[in-house]
Amino acid sequence: MKKDTRTLGQKIADKVTVIGASWAFVVGFCATLGAWILLNTLHLGIEHFDEYPFIFLNLILSCLAAIQAPIIMMSQKRQNAIDREILQRSVRLDEYIRRELNRLSQFVRSESEDGEGNGEAPPARTSSRQSRGLKPSHPRHTRQVSKKRGK
Repeated sequence: MKKDTRTLGQKIADKVTVIGASWAFVVGFCATLGAWILLNTLHLGIEHFDEYPFIFLNLILSCLAAIQAPIIMMSQKRQNAIDREILQRSVRLDEYIRRELNRLSQFVRSESEDGEGNGEAPPARTSSRQSRGLKPSHPRHTRQVSKKRGK
C-alpha cells in the first residue's frame, strides 16, 4: 500500500471537497436553509432570531462560500498535478513500448530476410482480404504479395 504523503492542509482540502461535492451535502444544506427560513417566518411561539430579510443567514452563507471555494480549488489544483504526473508516466510508458515494438519489428524483419536456416525467405501469408480477392489493407501486405508473386 502506498504511503499517504499529503500534508494536513491537503487532507482537509480533499475532505471538504468530498463532502461539499456530494448529494448528501446539497440535500442537507437545502434542509437547513428551509428550516432556518421556516423557524424565522412562522409564528411557532418562539422568538425569531433572524427575521426577514435574513441578514444573519446571508452572512453565514457568504462566509461559507468565502471559505469553501478556495479550499475546493486547492484540492482541484492538487488533483490536476496528480493527473498530470499520471499522464507523464503514461507517455513515458507509451514511448518505451513504441521503442520496444520497433526493435522487435526490426528483429523480426531481419530474421525473415535471413530466412529460416535454408537460405530462403519464409512464405508470405495471405490475409483474409486477399483470399476473398480484395486488395491488401496494409502496405506491408502489399510487399509480401509482391514477393510471393516474384515481382
